[in-house]
Amino acid sequence: MATELPPERCPPEAPPSSRRPADHKLVVPQGHWNAIARRDLLGRMFAPPPHEPRVVVLQAPAGHGKTSLLLQAEATCRARGCSTGWLTLDDTDDDASRLFDHLLDLADRLTPDSRHEASSHRGQLGRPPRESRVVERFASVSAAGAVFIDDVHFVRNRAALGLLADLLARPLPGIRWFIGTRTHLPIGSTRLVVTGHAMVIDAEALRFSPSEAREFFDQSLGARIPESELRAITEATEGWPAALQLYRLARASGDLVPGAWQGEVRGSGHLTEYLSENVLQFQEPRVRDFLLATCVLERMCADLCDEMLDRSDSAEMLGVLEQRGLFVRRLSTADGWFTYHMVFATFLRDQLRRGSTELVTQLHLRAASWFDTNGHLEEALRHYAAAGDLALAADVFDRWLDNLIPDGHMVTVERWLGIFPTEVLVRFPTLMVKVLWALAFLSRHQKRDEILHLWTATPRSSVGHGSADPAVVRGVIDVLADDLVESERFFDGIEPDPDGRANRFRTFELGVVCNARGYRHLAEGDLSRAIDVLSLGRRLNHRIGSMFALAYSTGKTALVLMSQARLVDALELWATTRSETMQHLEGSLAEASLVSGHISGLYESGEHDRLLAEFDEFRELIEVGAIHDYLVLAHRSVARAHALRGETAAAVSVLERGQGLAHAHQWPRAARLLVLERARLELLAGRSEQARVMVGGVARSTAGTVVRCSEEIEDEHIFAARLHLHRGSAERALEVIAPVLQIAARQGRALRQIKLQLLAAAAHKRLGDRLVAHRRLAAALDLAAPGNCRQSFLDEGDEILELLDAHRESVRSAPEGSAAAARRRFIEALRPDAVGREAGRGALGGPPERSAARIELTDREKEVLIMVGNSMTNVEIARATFVTQDTVKYHLKNIYAKVGARNRIHAVRIAQDRGYC
Repeated sequence: MATELPPERCPPEAPPSSRRPADHKLVVPQGHWNAIARRDLLGRMFAPPPHEPRVVVLQAPAGHGKTSLLLQAEATCRARGCSTGWLTLDDTDDDASRLFDHLLDLADRLTPDSRHEASSHRGQLGRPPRESRVVERFASVSAAGAVFIDDVHFVRNRAALGLLADLLARPLPGIRWFIGTRTHLPIGSTRLVVTGHAMVIDAEALRFSPSEAREFFDQSLGARIPESELRAITEATEGWPAALQLYRLARASGDLVPGAWQGEVRGSGHLTEYLSENVLQFQEPRVRDFLLATCVLERMCADLCDEMLDRSDSAEMLGVLEQRGLFVRRLSTADGWFTYHMVFATFLRDQLRRGSTELVTQLHLRAASWFDTNGHLEEALRHYAAAGDLALAADVFDRWLDNLIPDGHMVTVERWLGIFPTEVLVRFPTLMVKVLWALAFLSRHQKRDEILHLWTATPRSSVGHGSADPAVVRGVIDVLADDLVESERFFDGIEPDPDGRANRFRTFELGVVCNARGYRHLAEGDLSRAIDVLSLGRRLNHRIGSMFALAYSTGKTALVLMSQARLVDALELWATTRSETMQHLEGSLAEASLVSGHISGLYESGEHDRLLAEFDEFRELIEVGAIHDYLVLAHRSVARAHALRGETAAAVSVLERGQGLAHAHQWPRAARLLVLERARLELLAGRSEQARVMVGGVARSTAGTVVRCSEEIEDEHIFAARLHLHRGSAERALEVIAPVLQIAARQGRALRQIKLQLLAAAAHKRLGDRLVAHRRLAAALDLAAPGNCRQSFLDEGDEILELLDAHRESVRSAPEGSAAAARRRFIEALRPDAVGREAGRGALGGPPERSAARIELTDREKEVLIMVGNSMTNVEIARATFVTQDTVKYHLKNIYAKVGARNRIHAVRIAQDRGYC
């Protein structure tokens, strides 16, 4: 017999980042020495072009050889000079953000020497959709590549499945996908099969044929078994590879009488159990004991097994098991980690449970201790929980929370919290404080209040880890509840030290305090101080790598810039932040706020197509994770974009949905703002009385100094002024505007001043004072031009558009370099957008003139039109622009409406006439 080389001993690996997948998941497992080449299946998987499928899905229950076939396909790809990437999923990966990270890592492994700049989208208004970002990474692979993802059945999260489905639907030159799953998944494989792009290999196809079964036994047993015995076992197992392997092992032991099993078992399931018992029974005691003791592990290495079993020969034993084919698979060739095949592991665990319950508990406890000592906290928590020692599990959870919370893994926190009863939680007050963060951000009001009440009643002598400050999270709870005054009471006395060296969780808390204070300073109109405090928050969050908190502080800074009418700077900051943090924030609550703020910025810049596409992609995330102000910003911007297209029903639907969410989250102020926006739609339709009734009359409150970011361009006062104008009372409108404008000017709220100055200009125009009207308009233009704040002018309709035209004429001969010349250039850039569909019905008057010829196409629409003019099909356009065919159809629909084309041929003629192609 050949000498059996023991595997390398595995040094304790560094704790994996809470955001990055563990390295062992990204390493190609080692195939078994006696694996049978599945030539027929490989021939189908690698058929000559054009019949070679782009996507291959292996779909069958455990034990059908899916992983073995994937490994053979991976080796085939490498032999052909194709770069490959491998990912094995488990039950911790049922998360869109984790899957996103995995896919990015796979793309990197396909081109190891590539460098992907985090700022690849910097300076753009927004970023590509989530799946497009992954597509771009794979599209950058210079050579042919193959991606292998095994055990995808662990993914059940709708967002994660949607990400995978979108990715598989996009044809990428040179990239093939190989998927292994035990169950059918909604990833679009059926549609891809119908269109000829995918192949599904099911359990029936994966069963060994008689010739493959013959080859398997001849190779592994070293002797030819009788044909009758081969036929009998093949028929009994129905060619199930795992059962055939069990039969081989049992027969190789020399104690299984050929054919004896035939009268004792009925059905492949019973046969598998019978054979497994034979395999286990006839192993020498030291092997049998090792198998039973280590089967509780999802993965194992020599050091872990030695520690668990108080032995020193685990490296040798793992080598023996691998050599004998006892359903042990090496996870990689280098780090010494192994795992049992699921079929055999399930049998072993069932056998172990039939024995001593105390032994099972002790094994889990020893495994947990090793994982804990070596920094694998999630696995330690899993084993402590399996052992029933929830106190030790809570201790590990408490420490793990120091990273989970700053990294924004709130859903994971909530999932693990569910295993702990009250009597355990009361012993860990710091744990309760930390989980309050997750419950608060997830808007789990009832559970949050239960934990808060429990914490309040808990003696402080209880154990716990870290220095979680209950005042900080309680202040945050008030911020999320829309109570800034009460929140500051909790933050009072907390002074973050920019040069301090607090632990990670405390630094996270201090960064959040800065975020909350910056938010309050913005509301109170102290914009300079808001930027300073938020800047400190960014420094603290960046120091500890908390992209979750960093996104909030940066997003709030962008809102301050918007308040100052620095729209270009705000959009640049949003784009940069989302580019640099996207793989850390994917699907998180922080991303919901970033997206919502960015949507409001896109609206102000006139990028309505981008806005609607972004909202469509992130609608679910916004509805789940955006808090009050951000909820309003997103839904109001989307409603206005729909209204500008004449899609009033869609606008109302969006506002009603947002209003319902605000009520569900107990945010009455946000709900009121969305009611005001619905009333504004009534004004657009000329129904001022209905608008007045809807809001309950004209607001009588005095102008205040506190203005939230969602109130900059529309609040009770602005709506009241607009309502007065619609009802023919320009004087009363000016009475409302004057004190509000004075406060806005004093606080430096330029965007708010623009809106108020425009309303005042309209009021003076109606009073016949055109000189003052132009003075007000000039003030608005001077504030808007530097930051390219366009939309406020377009929102106010014909009255302002007529003033703009007149003002342009009055400054036509203004010398270059003067303020008047700057206003003229801004109007010239603005005015083409103020006609046709983009202007919609004027907010202060009737419908504007319609002139489709003057409507500008977006850059993407021009790109699509050029491709149409060059006779490219929708499929070819989708492939060239890395979007779906549905997105191409969406762009074409917009193009037809804008340029007045009747069909595709007509659009081509227009493209040629305009010189696009």
